[in-house]
Amino acid sequence: MNKISFKCEDSLWQMLADGSKTFDVRRWDMSDDRIYRLSWGKHQRLSGGDTEWVPDVEFIHFLNKLTGETLTFPYLGVEFVPWAPGWGFLLLGDRVDACHS
Repeated sequence: MNKISFKCEDSLWQMLADGSKTFDVRRWDMSDDRIYRLSWGKHQRLSGGDTEWVPDVEFIHFLNKLTGETLTFPYLGVEFVPWAPGWGFLLLGDRVDACHS
């Protein structure tokens, strides 16, 4: 499966790079193959009987439109809030790597 990559403006990319931004906001448009793939996952049973949702996609990549640099983060899932209908807040883990395209 192809990697999921989003282009970012330099200022937003810099905030991802320095850790001051731990999420990304995207229009939740299921006709976009990347968004569609981010919606897939499964429930795993935890000890104690509870379950948690685990996404099928392991990593998301962000390309700096100005410099061509790429950041990679683990994808933890998506949150939706009532005050931003149609938008998904992509939750990201700690940065994995940074590289030049």
